[in-house]
Amino acid sequence: MFGEKSLVIHGAAACCKTPVAKSVVAYIACALQSGDAGEAFYLKVGTADSLRAATRDGLMRPGVPILFDEVTPSVPRGSRCAMSVEDVKHMTEAADSSALDGRNSDIVFAYPQPKVFTSNASEP
Repeated sequence: MFGEKSLVIHGAAACCKTPVAKSVVAYIACALQSGDAGEAFYLKVGTADSLRAATRDGLMRPGVPILFDEVTPSVPRGSRCAMSVEDVKHMTEAADSSALDGRNSDIVFAYPQPKVFTSNASEP
């Protein structure tokens, strides 16, 4: 289902959400990158904007899962306002490629590029 849905793991602090999420993305990375040369890997970020460096370095490619650890779209991003509903839609898009506003350049998500989110929120 990782090609169709994004996974959100939420709940109280200290419930091991991040270790579970790391296990999930590691498993998906191994499954999607099994025929590639080199070790399977995933990207772990705390903000969507931090994916600009991954884009610059060519790491945003099909088969590379992304773990958004404690990303809260409703919180302002430094001097920038919180994410719009449209930004959240692009960030969580799983069934197609999409692009997210990344300040000076767009962050382009490839397909399939599974996404897992963790949050201390009590509800989505």
